[in-house]
Amino acid sequence: MKLKDVTGLVTQAVRFLETMPEPQGAAARTLRGLFDEVAAGLAATGQDREAAKARKASLYCASVADGDAADPVALWTWIQGTAAAMERSAGGECDFDAAGYPADPAADGAVSLADDEILSEFLSRQVEQLQEVERLVLAVEKGEDAGDAAPMMRFFHTLKGEAGLLGLEDMARLAHVTEDMLTTEPVAACTERLLRVTDWFQNSLHHHEGRGAAPEPVADLIQALGEAPASAVAPEPAPEPAAEAAGSHVEASWSDVGLDEALFTVDHRNDDVELLQEFISESAEHLDEAEAQLLILESEPTQTDALNAVFRAFHTIKGVAGFVEMTHIQTLAHKAENLLDLARKGELTLQGDAMDL
Repeated sequence: MKLKDVTGLVTQAVRFLETMPEPQGAAARTLRGLFDEVAAGLAATGQDREAAKARKASLYCASVADGDAADPVALWTWIQGTAAAMERSAGGECDFDAAGYPADPAADGAVSLADDEILSEFLSRQVEQLQEVERLVLAVEKGEDAGDAAPMMRFFHTLKGEAGLLGLEDMARLAHVTEDMLTTEPVAACTERLLRVTDWFQNSLHHHEGRGAAPEPVADLIQALGEAPASAVAPEPAPEPAAEAAGSHVEASWSDVGLDEALFTVDHRNDDVELLQEFISESAEHLDEAEAQLLILESEPTQTDALNAVFRAFHTIKGVAGFVEMTHIQTLAHKAENLLDLARKGELTLQGDAMDL
């Protein structure tokens, strides 16, 4: 499903909700199916936070439709507000944090996201899988394994979605940050931080099972994850004039991508050909759009709409590349996204070397 198709479905949900100001069972059942489609489409295009909101909206629609909600009006109000915010963030009008998503009504007891059996099954499943991740990390640390990030990334990607659906926001947030770390760093460079992550998740699981105290605040751990050890960080270049410094920063970012032959030697014999063809077609469309916007930026390097459009193009390519396990493209798109984010924040101007890249 293409991003424009997903945003079309979100708009359809918004318009439908405008005609239904009060919760109705039949309407909730219709919306549940619509939000399921939206969630799948958003996940496929790399918009994971929006996808988690869509999955939760589907769950709340089911609660309204089945008559299980303690406060169906509160849920319906949340669904309406979430759909409107999703239209803004998924459609590119603004980023997720600025879209105005409403507070989760689960905190006020309007709905129970999962009964004891579902939550217990989720927790027990994570314990076993975390042990496997820890085993893989320890093998890398001991030099017994080269460190394939793919199975770890799949685990944290799945954990992120499931935890978000169950309202376990700290777990979802940490899983998201860890997945990003594995995208940008080799496993061997972050084994100590990965072990801290697995320890945090194990402590959190035990706490939810009533078998221990709460783990350290997730914000503290997330901050620590961003502090790579000195051996893993390239030395900073000597101070230079502003224009040259920007170029040096860009060149360093480009060299980090690692354009070695092994990275781009990919065996697709066992891949889903139809899925890859769709990925190639959609990526070509995004690149065409990015190229058109870059032409605008050549003459107006700080043009906000153009910067946002190019950023969204690479963000989407990164997400879908990860979905189809095209890690080399995902890595390159992530580097481009980081470069564009600097430009969006005003920390870099897309001129000279930066624009050439």
